Amino acid sequence: MKNYLSILKLEYRRIIFDMLSITIIFVGTAFYSFYYPFPYENDIVRKMPVAIVDLDKSDLSSTVVTMLNNTESLKVMQYPSMEEAKKAVYLRDVFGIIYIPDEFYKQVAKGESPTVSVFADGSYFILYSTAITAATQIVLMTAAGVKIQKMSMLGVPITDALLLQSAVNVTSKPVFNPRAGYVGFVAPAIYAIIVQQILLMVILLVHAAGYERGYGYPENTSTFTILCAKITVYMTIFAAVFSFFFTIGPMVFGIQLHNSLLEAVMFAIPYGLSIALFGITLSVFARDRDAVLLVMLMTSIPFVMLAGFIWPHWMMPDWIKYFSYLIPSTPGVTGFLYIRQMGAGITDIMPKYINLWIQVAVYTVTAVMAIRWQQKQKQFLI
Repeated sequence: MKNYLSILKLEYRRIIFDMLSITIIFVGTAFYSFYYPFPYENDIVRKMPVAIVDLDKSDLSSTVVTMLNNTESLKVMQYPSMEEAKKAVYLRDVFGIIYIPDEFYKQVAKGESPTVSVFADGSYFILYSTAITAATQIVLMTAAGVKIQKMSMLGVPITDALLLQSAVNVTSKPVFNPRAGYVGFVAPAIYAIIVQQILLMVILLVHAAGYERGYGYPENTSTFTILCAKITVYMTIFAAVFSFFFTIGPMVFGIQLHNSLLEAVMFAIPYGLSIALFGITLSVFARDRDAVLLVMLMTSIPFVMLAGFIWPHWMMPDWIKYFSYLIPSTPGVTGFLYIRQMGAGITDIMPKYINLWIQVAVYTVTAVMAIRWQQKQKQFLI
């Protein structure tokens, strides 16, 4: 116990007096928790300028234009021809074109289905979906009103006309992400990966500093004592960083969180342990601080892709999917999304929970091997 406490104190001192590690822990945590979601705070598209080319010039088409302009998502700008509308798109004055053909009203009145073309800027997916969704809803709603009126004039009771026009009423409501915005979907997942990257970076930087500066332990210190001290220190850092990301960040940006905190803590324990042990295992390669920063920068995007929330696992090649199970963030990210956003319990995500504990068991063995190898090679350990 005496050796454990002395090594624990030494571990904390070496991190506290390492300016780069302290900067990453405090400044990095605060910066990324606010910086990443901030540009997307207003992630619901409102009053997106779109061009309307109305060749019909009927009361019905004018109603469509008025209703489109009254939606929160669109701002209508009328153009006399497709050529001028296209020019406005190229100049980024508008981000879509809604083309109402000639004889639009006549075709609707005859019970035919005219074609209203919607051209949207596909380079911005959120703008594309906004234009398509709003235009489709308004045009269908307006055309349905005309058809109902026409059937009513022919003697069809209004209730029957409504049933003939639409036998099914569809109501849509986004779940787990009430605002249907970008931040609510991606920020919690990115938070989990940033927590992993911060902890790995600190572990490897401190180990690299120890190798460069010649820090060490007494020769009679047991591997188990060193491992326990490291785990205690790194889990303390993990708890602080994790708590900040998953409490302050969601509160500031209005990200809805479900389920009890206890469920999240239960899942966070193996997540933090697997990251810490994974970092200690990799520490045998940490001999240059500049190289550590470069490698962590290069692995950030692959870890994001392997997590499965941007590109689903079932669409990945098998070898990539199986390799991803070795990375703590793969089960960790989706697990936290299910718990904190979807209200799942530990039993609902048991395969991911087991995956993390398997990583803890495997990386405990490799971490012990890494420390013993460093001791045999008489490398200086942190």
